[in-house]
Amino acid sequence: MNFFLLIRYIITSFFIIFIILCLSNPVFAMPTSNNPKYYLIGYKNTLKTDLFTKENNIKIVEDYKNLHIARVLISQKQVKLLKQNYRDHLSFIEKDSYASTKNASNIKPSLEENQYIGFFNAEKFRNNKLYNTYTGKGVKIGVLDTGIDYHHSDLNIKGGTAPVDRNEGTNYMDYVGHGTFVAGIIASRKTGIAPDAEVYAIKSISDSGDGSWSNIIRGIDWAINNKMDILNMSVGTSEYSRGLEEAINKAYEKGIFIVAPVGNNGYDKSSNVTYPAKFKHVFAVGSVDITGKRSNFSSVGNEIDTMAPGQEIFSTSLNNSYDYNSGTSMASPYVAAAAALIKSANPNVTNDEITYIFVNNSIKFGRHYEYGNGILNITSALKSSLAKKEKPAVLQTYQKIHWN
Repeated sequence: MNFFLLIRYIITSFFIIFIILCLSNPVFAMPTSNNPKYYLIGYKNTLKTDLFTKENNIKIVEDYKNLHIARVLISQKQVKLLKQNYRDHLSFIEKDSYASTKNASNIKPSLEENQYIGFFNAEKFRNNKLYNTYTGKGVKIGVLDTGIDYHHSDLNIKGGTAPVDRNEGTNYMDYVGHGTFVAGIIASRKTGIAPDAEVYAIKSISDSGDGSWSNIIRGIDWAINNKMDILNMSVGTSEYSRGLEEAINKAYEKGIFIVAPVGNNGYDKSSNVTYPAKFKHVFAVGSVDITGKRSNFSSVGNEIDTMAPGQEIFSTSLNNSYDYNSGTSMASPYVAAAAALIKSANPNVTNDEITYIFVNNSIKFGRHYEYGNGILNITSALKSSLAKKEKPAVLQTYQKIHWN
């Protein structure tokens, strides 16, 4: 009997304690608006950063001084105060968000199509006497991606960096395969369009396929400091970033020709081109198949500049192997490689001139909303570049239609 009384006493006690806890409305350690998060701030020349950080108790994690952009760890309360008190010294404040390679790749082709399409890369574009002379030699191309497998026997990687590794930033090995595939389209000895171009790995995208805006900006900053001629960015996001746009604008001003895929969002009644391709100073590339038809997955919008092969593409893969892949990520490096050929033929050509050459030598195929200015024609573009070299001409300004 005493045993049952004891059990009843224990149960009653627990019940009373539970009621007390519920009524007392305890405060649990939940996230609040004052918990610090990573932000990007753009600052003007008028800002004295040392005094600014001291007065506002702000920790600058990274400072991209060439770009006037800093990555900071601040609370939402601090964000409000900065917007109120420093509006004359700060150009923007935004959360450090993410872009991804997933929006522009990883669409596997069918085996039946593989057998037919495998010759599309090298044979179509390199079986021409022009490419025995102009192979991208002396042109530096940054591949901002998941890194590159620099052990691949068909690739000659000159160097690189790894913004994803914030401690050292030296291990730019690719463990995913995306960056290696892109690099192969550009400059592999067997299948590349510009086999003698100097390729550099910029590992701004993690092994999961995502990259923070700060990592991408850090990669762009590296490209500027190391004097890249061309930057291929096979990444995409639907979110706008002022910091990313300003970094790209700076790179463009420094003479870097920037190429990016339009994304794999398929057809829509309204534009679904992703950033960074949507930016004014990025050459936006969509995907077509072997027949020149827009790939079903390729995004649409008036921001598209040109189309290039992006379906059932054969290129380098991990572990010294090769593979087939589809996606607008595969189309973008065709244009980057073509730009390298033009640069090797005409080293003094400007970004605006390259854009004009591509646009005016594209093969018109369909309406602009789906095909941009047409399909990339490397041979015609290269010949046009040589003509411009021999007889300089005043080029018209090509105005890209874009919305931010």
